[in-house]
Amino acid sequence: MTDIAKMQAELQRLQEKQEVLKARQERQQARLNAEKRKQRNKRLIEKGAVLEDMQAVVKGLKKVPKVPRVSKAEDPEGYAKYQAYKTYNHQKEQISEKISPADSQEWLETLIEFSKWVSHFTLTDSKTGEKESTWERFTRIQSQNNQRS
Repeated sequence: MTDIAKMQAELQRLQEKQEVLKARQERQQARLNAEKRKQRNKRLIEKGAVLEDMQAVVKGLKKVPKVPRVSKAEDPEGYAKYQAYKTYNHQKEQISEKISPADSQEWLETLIEFSKWVSHFTLTDSKTGEKESTWERFTRIQSQNNQRS
């Protein structure tokens, strides 16, 4: 075999290897994109659930904590709590079916505007005399409450 034939064979082998690697790269990119989509969908669902809970509370529904499913014979009190949770979820779903995405957006925009409006007010601490906006105080208290939990 001549040098030219050897070089052409080597070039052909490298091109085939390049095609295999490119196909592998495309498959890996597709898997990565699919995983990113799954994560985004999960975030959207979780955020939607939070929004649904908030809107149900605003509409007057009393929030009930999530409890595990138990049988009435095993734990009558736990069963009653589970039934209350099921009822809450059913009522929340009924409320959320009546709220459109446009309503949700309008509601959130109203909350944002309200938070901006409230932030212009200042409060003075009676002990230290320090001034802070109502929004700053609200977020500080929320942070303290979250740290205690």
